[in-house]
Amino acid sequence: MSKIFEEQWMDLQSGLISLCLEAVGKPVDKVFAYASIEENKKSFNAFFESGGQILTLRQLGVPSSFIRRFLTEGVKDLGKLEALCNASDRPCPFEMKMIYNAKTGSFDADYQYESVCGADKSITSAEVFRAWMDSMAPSQ
Repeated sequence: MSKIFEEQWMDLQSGLISLCLEAVGKPVDKVFAYASIEENKKSFNAFFESGGQILTLRQLGVPSSFIRRFLTEGVKDLGKLEALCNASDRPCPFEMKMIYNAKTGSFDADYQYESVCGADKSITSAEVFRAWMDSMAPSQ
């Protein structure tokens, strides 16, 4: 049972990274995908490293209508992650920060199992995402 959960968990995470790569539509060095699942609120977003710069989808020239679909699909996939955890009686992380290095094929993820931006916090998932993106920008 545990092996099946792990395989499904990895497949869903891989699907989120694939969604990011599809959205960009061109080669990038790294994908940074952010997920928040708190109090029936889900949010998903991503930013990218290309040519030593940290860039958003908009900065990479992705049309706004496609970005909206990308965000919606990402949130749907988070629902699948949450459902998998619930069905497997596993805790679902409140936050996931995933990094895929397209050059090496390596994947790393950080999971938070305590509330990060719930109703009792003074920060939104968008603010957490922005702070993470800012922290990844190369020093000038």
